[in-house]
Amino acid sequence: MPIQFPGLPPAGSAGGVEGPKKPARPPRVERTGQADQVRFSARAQEALKLREQLARLPEVREERVEALRRQIGAGTYGPDARAVAADLLRSKAVPQE
Repeated sequence: MPIQFPGLPPAGSAGGVEGPKKPARPPRVERTGQADQVRFSARAQEALKLREQLARLPEVREERVEALRRQIGAGTYGPDARAVAADLLRSKAVPQE
């Protein structure tokens, strides 16, 4: 026995909702026989070259790390505290007031 509520469509009906519409026809594209072209600015080209150069660099400077390991192992490693502090401030790794 179907239940009906006043002012509502019967159960199972779409209630005035339209079904899916036919998709619009895509715009017509005319072929000219020429290939698409992209031009990058000189700045973008330079950025691309730098990015390629960075990609070729090792993530860690292995030779520097090995030299530091030898110094630490031999007890001869003694960093210049003032230079380290200056580099930290310059790199903004340490907040300045």
